[in-house]
Order: sequence, then C-alpha cells, then structure tokens
Amino acid sequence: MKLKSLFNILKFVWWLPFSGMASCEMVVDIDLPPHESKLVVNCLLTPDSLVTVRVYKTLGPLDRKESVAVSNAKVVLLENSVVVDTLPFFSNPYESYYRSKHFTPQANKNYTLIVKAPGFPDAQASCTIPGKVPIQKASIRDSAGLDDGGQYFSRLLITFQDPGHVQNFYNVSGQQLYSYYTSDPGGPNPQVAYYKYPIYFFSDLNDVEDGGENGMLLKDNLFNGRQYELSLNFYPPYGNNGSGQKDTMLLAFKTVSPEYHEYYRKLQLHLYNQGGDIFSGEPVVMPSNIQNGYGIFAGYTQDTLMVVK
Repeated sequence: MKLKSLFNILKFVWWLPFSGMASCEMVVDIDLPPHESKLVVNCLLTPDSLVTVRVYKTLGPLDRKESVAVSNAKVVLLENSVVVDTLPFFSNPYESYYRSKHFTPQANKNYTLIVKAPGFPDAQASCTIPGKVPIQKASIRDSAGLDDGGQYFSRLLITFQDPGHVQNFYNVSGQQLYSYYTSDPGGPNPQVAYYKYPIYFFSDLNDVEDGGENGMLLKDNLFNGRQYELSLNFYPPYGNNGSGQKDTMLLAFKTVSPEYHEYYRKLQLHLYNQGGDIFSGEPVVMPSNIQNGYGIFAGYTQDTLMVVK
C-alpha cells in the first residue's frame, strides 16, 4: 500500500513541470526593420523572339501578395554597348511586361539591360547569347531498359558537335505530340493542330542535372570540342487512343548562357521546397545576375527537331 502511494506521488511530481509549461504563454513584440524594395527583372534573350522583360518589386515579409508588377519603369537595351531599343510597357488581364516592337537579338553578341523606376535603385545586367549548336541526328530507342520496379523505359539519343576552346552549356527538353484536325479532314485544306505533353527525362550521367519541366541541363566538361552522343531516359507517354498516329516527340536543344544554366539548375529544387510544408527542405537561394536587384538576364539559341518512333 505504501509503495503504491509513493508511486502516485512520484507520478504527480513528474507531470507538474509539464503542466506548468503548457499553461504558460509569452507574447514577444518584434520591431522589424523597414523593407527596402528592389526591382526583380526577368528576361531570356533568343534570336527567335522579340525581347520581353518582366519587372516586379520585392515584397516585405508581411506582404500577402504573390507579386506586384512595376509599370512605370524605363527599360533600355544595349547591344555591344550601343543603345538599340527602349521597350514600351504592355498589360492585359493576365500579365504585364515590357516588349520590343521590332528588335530581335543576335547570337554571339553581348547585351546589357538597364531598368530604372522611381523609388528603386537602378538595376542592370549583361549577358552574351551563345552560338547555336545544331542537332546532327536524334533517335528513340524503345524498351531500352528496366527500372528497379520492373517498368520499361525508352531512351533518346542526340548527337551534336560541341564547339571547342570555350565552355558550353545545354538544355534539352521534349514534348509528346498528338495531332488532330481543326477542320474537315476530307476538305480541300484540312487544318492540323497538336496536343503537347511534356516529357520528363532522367539520367545518371555526370554533369547532367534534372531541371523538371524545363528539361535536362548539362555542360561539356567531359566532351569539350568533340562530337558527343547524349543519352537520356524517359517513360514514354505513348498511346494514340486507336487513332493510328505515329509517336512523335518535339525535341528542343538549347545552347544556353552560364547564367541560364545556373538559374534553372536551382529553380526546380527551389519550387519543390516552396510547395510543401515546413519539412519539405531547406530554402534555396536563387542565383541572380541583376545588379542592385534580383532575377535573371540570360540568353540562348535553339535547334528543334521532330523525332518519330
């Protein structure tokens, strides 16, 4: 009997500190320093398109908006240190941006972007658009291997000649195409359009990194100046729903600037860690080449090819 009473007393003493902790609460007021907003500038240059620049401003830690576009900026583009365009502002219910009316950039030239807006430090960045590296040949090898779960995967093979005496960076992406008629197929001028579905590649090769929906990223450390056959695996989204269509992949092979490679190398992990709970992962500091601001100013050239299995 005495032993049981002693046990109850000890149990009460053990529980008492925790009950006190549970009932205590302390409110601490923190004086946050004022937020100094800076410009966020995003622009990818390519000879295939007009120059489009998106300008936003950074938000404070207590702001609940996702983004705020800056509509009163002066956006100036220089080519090899000479001003070539001042981009006008455009806006619609879905997006806001600055875009050149006629000017398109060229490969192997250096560009500088200067963005000024009232209340912000002037932002500036430079990059060079790399020369285009064409696809020499590409093919799809069906049922190229089995994964650990016993599922077959296919393999894309791309051959290209890497330029020597300079480090090169590449971005490879693919889309599965399904065609359909938008007009009477028996008419005199049948119109064809395509459904496009992204293909997610994977690889265990050195210097090849997964960019998620942006494709695979690689650099030429292991094949600089040589012809190279790149091998990328993927699970084919094949299936033509009885239409009799051939399986077709739209392949995009980009030669990208170092700034492009570094930015998209970190972007997938950054988005993944933002999308979950507090246990998803550590914050990822995104690289930026914008002086006095944030964002990316980078360039690329692109070769595309329809690959039919």
